[in-house]
Amino acid sequence: MFNQFADAAKALINSAEKEARALGSTELEPDHFWLGLLSEREGRAAEILSHLTLEPANLYANLHARLTQEEGASTEGKFGLSERSRIVVGRTVRLKDTALGVVINPEHFLLALWYEEQSQGVKMLQEAGLTLENMLKPLGLSATDLVSLRLEAQEVPPAKPDEASRRRMRRLNLARRYYIPFAWLGWVILVFVLLLVFVDSHIGSIGYVLLALFTSEPFLFAQPRPEWFPWLALGIVMLGYGLWYLLCLPLHWVYATVLPRLVRKKASRSLLSSTLRWLMAYSLNHAFQLAQFLLSFEVVYALFILFPSTWWLMSTLYFALFFLARVYVLSRFPITLFTRLVPVPEGPLNERLSALLTRTGTRVAGFYVKETKDAKPGSTTLAANAHLVQWGLQKRIILTDTFYQKFPLDEQEVILAHELGHLVHQDILRRVGWRTLFSGLTLLACQQILFVTFPATTRLYLFFLQFDGQSMARVGLCYGIGVGFFVLHRWLRRRQEYRADE
Repeated sequence: MFNQFADAAKALINSAEKEARALGSTELEPDHFWLGLLSEREGRAAEILSHLTLEPANLYANLHARLTQEEGASTEGKFGLSERSRIVVGRTVRLKDTALGVVINPEHFLLALWYEEQSQGVKMLQEAGLTLENMLKPLGLSATDLVSLRLEAQEVPPAKPDEASRRRMRRLNLARRYYIPFAWLGWVILVFVLLLVFVDSHIGSIGYVLLALFTSEPFLFAQPRPEWFPWLALGIVMLGYGLWYLLCLPLHWVYATVLPRLVRKKASRSLLSSTLRWLMAYSLNHAFQLAQFLLSFEVVYALFILFPSTWWLMSTLYFALFFLARVYVLSRFPITLFTRLVPVPEGPLNERLSALLTRTGTRVAGFYVKETKDAKPGSTTLAANAHLVQWGLQKRIILTDTFYQKFPLDEQEVILAHELGHLVHQDILRRVGWRTLFSGLTLLACQQILFVTFPATTRLYLFFLQFDGQSMARVGLCYGIGVGFFVLHRWLRRRQEYRADE
């Protein structure tokens, strides 16, 4: 990389290294670069520093005295860049895209170091009257030239992957897209085949047990009305959901725990610790979803019994209220349960977002970064995303920490403009309307195809007693209608995404 540096920049690095060694440091810090710059006598960087209220030589002596108090005696041996200095060097590389030129000179370092606001050198130069505008004007730059470079970012710029890393990522992508899903599908088919074999070989025993349970009439089989077994239905649904939870567990574990470790190579926690933390969050999330599903199932089941001919319409009204409650009330609990929301700090991103709100005529309660609870400082989640959340009567835009920390400012602005597009088009309410409509039409199809020919008080009994190949075909037709509406809903959502980009 240092073949991109001019001789003057290499001389500056050597000068800074000598200063660091003389001060007893084992790493090259940003303040050592400031000492090197203040000792310069030629070049544009030296010319800018010569216009301060204090002479560069006096500033050099003051900074050297401060650093002498903080550091020890001179040292020899292994030496390298500190993390903060690597960030500075990364900034100098990004500055090649400006009018400063593609060859890195001391003025690149001058601008890159200015964003190290906690360093002693920046504080002293600010006291001496140096400002960003004073530096940019002699260099032929303006503040707008630097906005897209995100020089204020505090993370180390990622290194370009080598060929071996690219091959590894290609293999991981193939595994994520094809190998793992097909392996999981094979696992699901195997479990269902084994289950069917077990039921077929023990059908007599299972029927005897069910008959004995029904005739004993315990609390589980309480029957408020004919065909209405609310507790039995609750148990069956929980059993089915539990089976689906166990079937999906290996797939989600691989995607959430194993693949991120392979991508990152280094992990702050052991696989067992990461698995336990993920399992707890995954189980809590599924418990939250199960509670919503059980509530909806019991309500629809009760309406099916209490309103034999119009249950599908009453259920549609319930789903409208339920989806609205999920959007306006329940959406906040999964977010606050597993993550914390931190307001986006004041800076260039906030200014751009405010300008977008003004231009689109929209209002949001705030912009927040979503971080994993109990995460170590500087750690991030793997996913990079942003989404619009309806929080009560307020609307908030939430960014993941990876998206906020790792993506350039221009890309962040584009993605957030996309989320504001959803707000302009009222896409949240449109989705609620579509889901309610499709749910109602699916239930109406079930009523007309499955139960319309049976008496109102014995529909379920007769349906199961007369279940044959034709009945299975009718069930398949209802299932196909539901899948069709699901695909249509996905297509409409995709259209929303395209429209939000416009």
